[in-house]
Amino acid sequence: MLKDFWIKFSGGFGETIIHPQFIYNRYRKEIIAAAQKYSRGDLIDIGCGRMEYKEYLKEHIKSYTGIDSPKTVKLYLSKNKADILAPVEKLPIKDSQYDTALFIQVMEYVDDPQKSLNEISRILKKGGILILSSPFMYSIHDIPYDRNRFTSYALVDFIKKANLKVVEVKSQGTFSDFIFLSILVCLFKNLKLQLHKKSLSAKLFSGLFGIIAISLIIPLNILCIIFNLISQLFPKYPNIFTVNYLIIARK
Repeated sequence: MLKDFWIKFSGGFGETIIHPQFIYNRYRKEIIAAAQKYSRGDLIDIGCGRMEYKEYLKEHIKSYTGIDSPKTVKLYLSKNKADILAPVEKLPIKDSQYDTALFIQVMEYVDDPQKSLNEISRILKKGGILILSSPFMYSIHDIPYDRNRFTSYALVDFIKKANLKVVEVKSQGTFSDFIFLSILVCLFKNLKLQLHKKSLSAKLFSGLFGIIAISLIIPLNILCIIFNLISQLFPKYPNIFTVNYLIIARK
């Protein structure tokens, strides 16, 4: 019930400053824009989850196929069910079948990153596009399935070894994003733990803790925006505090 409420709340308010993951959810706009720019033809969404990108891309593609892992599909509450259940390391698909492959927020879950990218390359047609995004400086989630964090250099190496050519690499997030997002995620992960306790003292504490956590959402999100604006006044350096990566590659 709590998870269902969270899904509905995130769907309506995820990109506003009243959401604790407002900072992270801003990156989703860039991912959608990139997907709309590059997607075409027959598209496969690998690790499709709730298929949240399908609606945004239906006017840009010919067909949509959603595939998810049998291990992690149970993490998502959704009326949209994957068309195929299979691990990305062994896709039950013939060679050169798709024009576009989405691989959004999946690299952290895979057991064999190189084999996963090799399989994606195999099922892409010549000239086909891979749209990949992956977290870097972000908290562990979906325990015990969240296994990996890769720099852009490692991701590019995996992609090149899979015989794909990198078209674009974008670092998403700043030091301010990392700091304020980490504080908010920490607060709400601890609140979630408290809510699962059944004792009266735990319920009272979780109520107080919840009030404090909720009251901090808007101030911390606003502070992050202000710090990001101030940082633009200073010289630009390579982004070593990236929260997420977005990479476009072509076969």
